[in-house]
Amino acid sequence: MSWTVVPHSGLKEIKYLFIDGGCLQQLISDVSETYSGGKPIDIDYSLFAKDFNKVFYYDALPPRKNNESDEDYEKRINEKNNFFNHLRSINGYHVY
Repeated sequence: MSWTVVPHSGLKEIKYLFIDGGCLQQLISDVSETYSGGKPIDIDYSLFAKDFNKVFYYDALPPRKNNESDEDYEKRINEKNNFFNHLRSINGYHVY
């Protein structure tokens, strides 16, 4: 029987980032209203992941509004799902 000795390089630091998506989106909306008259702010979400091994983004689909049509509700749900899928496409992102 022979043994192979594998050198140990020490512990590797693992860094996680946890994002409350609802809170972040409200903050972005508030900043947009205050500083750019409500114009959308383009956020590069990959920059959040730059110094982290994994990013956990927590959010939920929006509730249906009173008297909202099926078509309008589906549109909002699809937009949110498209955004979640975009985040999932970024290396290291996990969406819940």
